Amino acid sequence: MFPQLLFVYINSLRTCFDKQEFCFTNDFNISFNENKLNISTKKNPYIGLWGEKISDINLIVGKNGSGKTTLLDLLGSTKNRRMEMLGKPQRDELGKIIFEEWFAVYHIEEDIFVIEGHNPNLIENLENIPRGTSSEFSICIKYDFKNKKANYLEYIQSKKQGEYSLEKKLVSLYLTNNRDRDWFSGNVIRKEQDIFVGFQRLYLNNPQLSNIYTFLSKGYKGIDKGFTAKNAICVLERKLFSDSLNKWDSDITNVIKLELYKDKDKILLFKNDFSLEIFQSGEENKGEEWTTKEKFTIKLLESTILDLWLNIGKNELNYNVECIKNIDNILFPEDNFEARVDYLLQVVQKILDALKPEQLMNQTIYNLDFIKEYIRVLISINEIYFTSDRILSVNLNGNYNEEIYDLLALYDKYVECEYQLFHFINIKFKNMSAGELELVSGFANLYAVIQVATHNKKIDTVLLLLDEPDAFFHPEWSRRYIYNICQFLNNNDFEREVKFQILITTHSPFIVSDVPKEHITCINVIEDPSGNLNREVKSAGFGLMSNFYDIIKNDFFITSPIGEYAKYIFKDIVEKISVLEKYDENEIDILKEIISSIGDEVIRIKLQKLLNEKELELLPEEERIKRRIKELEIELNELKNTQGGESND
Repeated sequence: MFPQLLFVYINSLRTCFDKQEFCFTNDFNISFNENKLNISTKKNPYIGLWGEKISDINLIVGKNGSGKTTLLDLLGSTKNRRMEMLGKPQRDELGKIIFEEWFAVYHIEEDIFVIEGHNPNLIENLENIPRGTSSEFSICIKYDFKNKKANYLEYIQSKKQGEYSLEKKLVSLYLTNNRDRDWFSGNVIRKEQDIFVGFQRLYLNNPQLSNIYTFLSKGYKGIDKGFTAKNAICVLERKLFSDSLNKWDSDITNVIKLELYKDKDKILLFKNDFSLEIFQSGEENKGEEWTTKEKFTIKLLESTILDLWLNIGKNELNYNVECIKNIDNILFPEDNFEARVDYLLQVVQKILDALKPEQLMNQTIYNLDFIKEYIRVLISINEIYFTSDRILSVNLNGNYNEEIYDLLALYDKYVECEYQLFHFINIKFKNMSAGELELVSGFANLYAVIQVATHNKKIDTVLLLLDEPDAFFHPEWSRRYIYNICQFLNNNDFEREVKFQILITTHSPFIVSDVPKEHITCINVIEDPSGNLNREVKSAGFGLMSNFYDIIKNDFFITSPIGEYAKYIFKDIVEKISVLEKYDENEIDILKEIISSIGDEVIRIKLQKLLNEKELELLPEEERIKRRIKELEIELNELKNTQGGESND
């Protein structure tokens, strides 16, 4: 069985929600009345609607500020962030403790459910809860459908579901709407772990660089032929070593007593890498015998060694006679690329051996295995990608390259350890618009979803929480989003059976017409006579294949994909079409002219269709017959032409 989120009840949450219910299933009728949880089964007509691997897709729509993000924060945040959101318990005037109370219900199998939330005593028909259960809880229950009672079974981490404990069976992956694009700017990405005892929560805000590369080089071709980032590039830049120096003398060669290659003049890093004369040896720079890739690699290793010596060693290595002697004893019989790399890696090892443990921070800053692996992958990359001894540049519209992927995957693997090598390597993606950036980030994150589902055999269900994933999309990308995400997940081989449940917040009218109204929850903000704002949560009156105009006219979509005056014109056109009661050729021609001037193809075509349908409806019967005869004559001629062409063959 595949765990699935069914229902959320928020009794109180700051000033946002008060006694609000959210239902995300068609398998059950669920409600929470008079502090009692009521569950009954029902027939679901939408089983299999989203494909074999997606159990359900639900939308939450509403104006900005309606609370869509607050709901996903509650469901998807790690424990520390969720507790900050809930705040500390307070006491009322009578001294009674007041909690921010909520709970979520997940279905496991048959009559077995999981309830997570804050304050289990909120549910009065939940029986046999152990004394001492914490305010934040995650428990497994057996529901008595006949008597409407929930009976405690055990804590979720104690419940076995096959080979693994139940809390391992579902993972929530949350793409928030305040995500930074660190990967685009070259900033190092960090992860955050969850310490909650229930279903685990992870964030999708930071896509792996290898996944971004995969999507940009080949992944987008399978979902959106109209993707326009034709000039996108990935740039790996070796930073100047001078940027990392904490302090230096008038001549760096006088600062260190390290005789690399037994001849400091052979250090390539001193040639061209420093613009100041004080770093020059006085001779003309040499090094033409090295290829661009070789210079890139050698200078990277030399930067690593000098950083270890000057910044990590804090000048102490200048007085470590044994270390200097060990380095001097390293053989360097010939000067070629392979010999230099082998020599420099041995120097790194001698320095690491000489440094104190506290200087290395348990070797989490520098790791020889990582450096060796990084250099090995770097050497395997084709020379054509090295545009200078500082720049490796990849055109992402070209063919997928396994070595480039391996290099970025290695970065992803070790970046969490904060290895000092990253101080010399900066990776950026360039030449993308805001919309392209958003599309790439979203689908690159989905590769992480695939990796989670494929490599963690404990997980049966992945709950995807996507907060306004289409916020910066072109309307056509929004219109295709549900289709694309279904194609993306259903067409991947996970090597085992796994289900995805997707919960999306949006205020885009282009998405909702792909989802049945039973799968859409609307949050409205209503101002009462006293000026207080209240949230109203209800099912949608629109959905799958709904008329575009009924959707966009709805108050839930305050943020329109068009300008405010254009929106006024749009509504005016729809209104004029709808009030036409008799055929008026002049009025219809005027409307056709206005519609033909609309730049957005999606909106223009839909308005043209609406007007054509209205025009046909208003035509006199005799005229309708004439038009129908004309259509049939055209169709008959086409058939005759086709038949004639076949006869001539």
